[in-house]
Amino acid sequence: MKVKIELEEEELTHLMRLVFLGNYAVNGIRGEQEQIAEYNALAEKLARLQYEAAFGISGEEAEENELADLRDRTYDAVRGYLEAFEEDAFREVLKSKERRPSV
Repeated sequence: MKVKIELEEEELTHLMRLVFLGNYAVNGIRGEQEQIAEYNALAEKLARLQYEAAFGISGEEAEENELADLRDRTYDAVRGYLEAFEEDAFREVLKSKERRPSV
């Protein structure tokens, strides 16, 4: 079954930021061979749709460097969230180590 979702261009931009963050959380910690291909494929499919919406040209015709530019803009938009998340996670790890009794 196919599902059709209609979004305003700004909503698509927000969705792509969420997709980027989710794929980063899932695949960013894995080596290239261990990455979950389905998530990468879906992120690319959605990036091609975003390209089509932004430029009015079929996303299938987009070259890899053009999609990379979209990913870079998305990364720039969410970098602050990633940095804050990583800093918070780092603090939690430090706190958990401080709470452990020494042997």
